[in-house]
Amino acid sequence: MELKLIGTVITITACSAIGYLKAGDLEERKKQLLELKRILSMMQDEIRYAATPIPEMLTLFSEKAKVPFSDFFSRVQKQLEESNEFQDIWYREAEELGKQSSLNCEDIEELKQLGSELGCLDITSQIHRILYYTERLEEKLQIITEENRQKTRLYRLSGVMAGLFFSILLL
Repeated sequence: MELKLIGTVITITACSAIGYLKAGDLEERKKQLLELKRILSMMQDEIRYAATPIPEMLTLFSEKAKVPFSDFFSRVQKQLEESNEFQDIWYREAEELGKQSSLNCEDIEELKQLGSELGCLDITSQIHRILYYTERLEEKLQIITEENRQKTRLYRLSGVMAGLFFSILLL
């Protein structure tokens, strides 16, 4: 009887933890998109007011951004010292960022697209592209905020309910 009780507690706890972890992933993506929005705002200011070259901007963002973006900018900056293929480097490192972050494929594809246009366009066009991407981020964040309220509760309850269901099956 004690083993069944211990098994039940472990099952409910494990399933609940899975639900809470999944809900945490949603919140982490939101935080990372907010950080990306902050970075884009800084990037826009650096391009518009200081006309900062891309290598210097990358160094600045690698120091000021939060993980995983600080690592992303640091890797791009280091590889740019060895090669002048900015767009290729940005593309590869954006792929790597997708593996290390909570951003989804759509977020990464848009980041790749932004990188393909940085440094190639005139200052005004770069600023407009950054503004466009920032607006898209704001729209996503509004949608995510609403979805997170619903999905967070759903994931947590689903985890607990799955734990209870499996516990009943085991009894």
